[in-house]
Amino acid sequence: MNLVSIEEHPAFAAVKTKDPTYRGTYSAVRKLRSKYQKQIVVRNTSGEM
Repeated sequence: MNLVSIEEHPAFAAVKTKDPTYRGTYSAVRKLRSKYQKQIVVRNTSGEM
């Protein structure tokens, strides 16, 4: 799974089940994804810019 897929899964589960637990999970995963995405983008200097 990639970072975006991991973020989308709790979002879709929250809509489908209406379980508020997924909102907290979604927020935590979103923060982690943002953190790691910044690290990936900073390190990857080759490619499209």
